[in-house]
Amino acid sequence: QNMVPYSGWESFQNPLLKSEESEYLSPEHIEQLRNESAIVEWEELGTEIIEGVGELRRIGIVTEKGYAYSTLVGIPETQLSTVPIIGTSAWFTSTEGHNEHTIRNMMRAGNIVLFVGAEGSYEPDNKPMPHEAITLADSAAAVLYFTYNLGMELQEEGISVDTEKRIVIGESRGAMVGMGITALAEEFGQEVILSDLTAP
Repeated sequence: QNMVPYSGWESFQNPLLKSEESEYLSPEHIEQLRNESAIVEWEELGTEIIEGVGELRRIGIVTEKGYAYSTLVGIPETQLSTVPIIGTSAWFTSTEGHNEHTIRNMMRAGNIVLFVGAEGSYEPDNKPMPHEAITLADSAAAVLYFTYNLGMELQEEGISVDTEKRIVIGESRGAMVGMGITALAEEFGQEVILSDLTAP
């Protein structure tokens, strides 16, 4: 039985990994991440006011790269911090159930929460076709693009929110992407002051 080592690695056709001369997260790659994480579709899916918790907003977004994400935005009834908590979900979980329960508890504690589901968690009427495979850096860029723009929008609404500082949470896939968020935050006008990442 002949086994070819690293065949899985070799099958991943990321041009940035094909030669030692390619530089990952080079200025060109950062610019590509910014461009491809731009939001080309934004749909307000509903708002819910929960007594004793706050306001939950559901938004569906599609990026330039062709990936769709459901998002959950929590505005606490009693705000105790201006620094929002941001993050993304584990694979095969949604912005409902466990993640919504966690977000509600963070809102009860007085936090603004900006949370993004995994790729494909939002299904718009015109389902987008991704241009190429997703990478951890792409996922992180999508979260950072959304949280930057939403932070600015909330501030324009008169909500007291820091537009730069962030606390990052995540479990499993969310923790892996959380590492990318922490590494890339500065490139998207943000600063991670605390990360709580579980089982990356």
